[in-house]
Amino acid sequence: MFNIPIEPLLETIASGIIKAGWVILPLMIASLVGWFIIFQRAMVLSSLDFPGLIHWRDQVAKFGWEGWVDKFSRRNKNSIAGQALLALVEAKEEGRHAMESKLDEVMKFRVPELEKSLSTLAILATAAPLMGLLGTVSGIVRTFQVISAFGTGNQALMSDSISESLMATQNGLLVAFPLLLMHVYLSSKAAAIEHRTMAVAHAFINSIPVENNFSEYTDANNSYSSLGYST
Repeated sequence: MFNIPIEPLLETIASGIIKAGWVILPLMIASLVGWFIIFQRAMVLSSLDFPGLIHWRDQVAKFGWEGWVDKFSRRNKNSIAGQALLALVEAKEEGRHAMESKLDEVMKFRVPELEKSLSTLAILATAAPLMGLLGTVSGIVRTFQVISAFGTGNQALMSDSISESLMATQNGLLVAFPLLLMHVYLSSKAAAIEHRTMAVAHAFINSIPVENNFSEYTDANNSYSSLGYST
């Protein structure tokens, strides 16, 4: 087992936090809010995803579209893909046009759930380096104030101000970098869920024979004829 000295490590971290100056407070708030969003979004995306959807062709070949949908678990039914496929099965008898309308309706209300709070996470990841830069500017201003008051002879005060400048930038980057990576990961996962759902849903719609749309044409033709026109 590795014997890691905990106390010196904690002292170094505490010293770095103190040297960063006042800017560490908004950075810590941004970090806490950002990681809260990350964990919350990760759980939500996991619940909205359809496990094993990449194997849909095997399931359809084995059970058929309706047979596969009937075997959905409770979690799959609550996913975006599950809800879309259930809506398509209900609208199957009405033809492709009705199925496409049902799909658009489901995606219109469920897709925002995928993207919720991701823009806030992006803002926090962008703002963190700027807050660190603000701390850097503050430290540089303080350095020039020390030089103006005491000249270049007081090395202790000068090094303290310079240290504050550097630590503020460092902490801003340490906060921003993981938030940015997680934003990219969560955004790509949300996009993948939407893409897979649309791909499977359109495969289902395209599997419906064109002849099934004859009822749609007949209804439209009857409505047209009721207006006194002939076809």
